[in-house]
Amino acid sequence: MQRKIGWLWAVGMMVCSLVTVCSTHAQEATPPPEAEAKPSPWSPVEAVGLAVPLKSWGLEIHGLLASNYTWNFNEPKSGKNGLLLMNRKAGHGDLDLANIRLQRVVDGELGFVVDLDFGKTAEVVGRSTWWCGGISPSVSGKGSCSESRNSFEAVQAYLTYKLPIGNGLNVKAGKFVTLHGAEVIKTWDNINYNISNSILFGWAIPFTHTGLLLNYPFADWVSADLGFIVGWDTVADNNDGKSFTGGLTVTPTSTLTLYAAGTVGPEQQDRGDSTRYLYSLLTTYKPTDKWTFILDYNVANETNLLGPFKPSGRGTKTAYWDGLAGYATYHFTDEISATLRTEFFNDADGVRTGASQTVWEITPTLAYQFLPGVTFRAEYRHDETSRKGSSANLFEGRTRLFPGQDTVAWEVLYSF
Repeated sequence: MQRKIGWLWAVGMMVCSLVTVCSTHAQEATPPPEAEAKPSPWSPVEAVGLAVPLKSWGLEIHGLLASNYTWNFNEPKSGKNGLLLMNRKAGHGDLDLANIRLQRVVDGELGFVVDLDFGKTAEVVGRSTWWCGGISPSVSGKGSCSESRNSFEAVQAYLTYKLPIGNGLNVKAGKFVTLHGAEVIKTWDNINYNISNSILFGWAIPFTHTGLLLNYPFADWVSADLGFIVGWDTVADNNDGKSFTGGLTVTPTSTLTLYAAGTVGPEQQDRGDSTRYLYSLLTTYKPTDKWTFILDYNVANETNLLGPFKPSGRGTKTAYWDGLAGYATYHFTDEISATLRTEFFNDADGVRTGASQTVWEITPTLAYQFLPGVTFRAEYRHDETSRKGSSANLFEGRTRLFPGQDTVAWEVLYSF
């Protein structure tokens, strides 16, 4: 509890800093000078002469390569880092991700987006995705539904169309990333803020949904999403219930964006009577071109988790989890930036991490784009849990620096 209070104090200080920055820049009225055109990264698509003919059809091909190395000061015997998701192996370098994006976005015409991922990211997402009937991969980690045995995953594959209704109704149908969270599965145009993913990204929210998603902009400052989906990380439905997702974007000023999202529906295998509720609020504030502040709050609960054992045929247990992450990013120059992430995640009933506990982490990350499209990043991360002694299974090995787990990581990214 003391750690949690201490963490909340740190977030409070960050918010106070945010308010101070707000007041400092409130009087700035001089528009920034026009930025010079930045050189484009080298693209193999352009190099072989495909970019122009593809563009005539409205087609684009983009890509991302991400390779990293992670060292764990605890030197766990299993070779695994606790709570780290994509870079889970300790003392090991990996091709974290090779992403290929195929897309066609043309006003008034049918379009599509396909993200094909290779590497560790594909394994992690595939392990959590239910592609067919059989045993849920979230229960067994094996079986015909799991794609964790290969390093390929179709993370996104959906059609797009804009209906001429009012300001334009955007339709998306297929498999797409979730509306929740500050972080996403990395793509060529979104590599997140840190090397390691947040605890919330891995344990509080889903990765993807499959279904129909509608977006309507009521005005320049407000828009809404509404989706009819088969559930969390599922392509084939695993029960007889229906799930829904949606969100509301409000941009009261050019520097502040609020996004509230919710997802509701049954997620347990063959248990339509069990319902999971997830709500999140994402706040993004950019007082200047150099500073970005983000707060990401998620809260969820799930009813009737236990199998039916009463005459009524219903279970009784309800699980609860919530978490808060804060980000502060500063751009020293166009090429050099730093991000500090702090967060806590409360798994009150142990249904997400496997034990009833509160976990928290703090991660500073430095990024340097030394060539157009090529970025080097380095970070230090410290994780802790409220569980102690032999029951603390998250972190193995002898603590070298502080109680919990300490890791450092390096990463090289190339995007075009």
